[in-house]
Amino acid sequence: MLLVETHPGISLRGCLHVQLAPWAPVANTADEWPEVVFFLGGPEPGTYEVFTRPGAPRPGGNFIAPMLEGDPVELLNTIDRQLGLRTPSQLPPSTPQVLAVRLIAQVLAQESFARVPLRATMGRFNHNGESGLLPWSLLPDSDASSKPQAVTASSVPIRLDPLSQRVAIHPAPDEGMLQTVSHGPFAVVDLNTGALHLMQGHKTVRSASLADAYQAAGSRLGGEVARVLAHLGR
Repeated sequence: MLLVETHPGISLRGCLHVQLAPWAPVANTADEWPEVVFFLGGPEPGTYEVFTRPGAPRPGGNFIAPMLEGDPVELLNTIDRQLGLRTPSQLPPSTPQVLAVRLIAQVLAQESFARVPLRATMGRFNHNGESGLLPWSLLPDSDASSKPQAVTASSVPIRLDPLSQRVAIHPAPDEGMLQTVSHGPFAVVDLNTGALHLMQGHKTVRSASLADAYQAAGSRLGGEVARVLAHLGR
């Protein structure tokens, strides 16, 4: 599975693509992989479309109302069927990748109705065919205070770039993505490795393996969720 953010920003379509693509060098283009696209902005916010193959029908609909008023599990099962997947009969194994997604979901869910919301921003995004690399995605690896603050282009295919699978969790008073790095706190979650980095500006305050923390806490993520919220001043 691969996550890709395109046309970022609520004023644009704010698309989040969940692609059924292997993390390996392949000849196929991204458009040839089955995917579900969630539209967070644009003319029809709160809707989704499922793409299976070129020229095939694109089923979809509204995902906000079913999540709030109906059965969220049934909506997810419907999307699975539309993608041609089997409906899962049990929770997936708690791999580092699964734990990373669970942590992001739990942190954002607890702050859904906060006065200043939290936002998740992908390390790389695609806008009108141009791929951008956000400088904060480099920070957990080193003191990158000398790195450029602006969005930079990347020639590495997004499917092969580990930085594209880093997600920043940060306050978003204007609902905008995290681009330049300020002195404020944010968190970076690596969807590939399951690593969590608490950042203060350009400095890494704390790094942890979610798998190790999950095991040490008796198969619970609550402690790490609380640490992220506290780091963000929540």
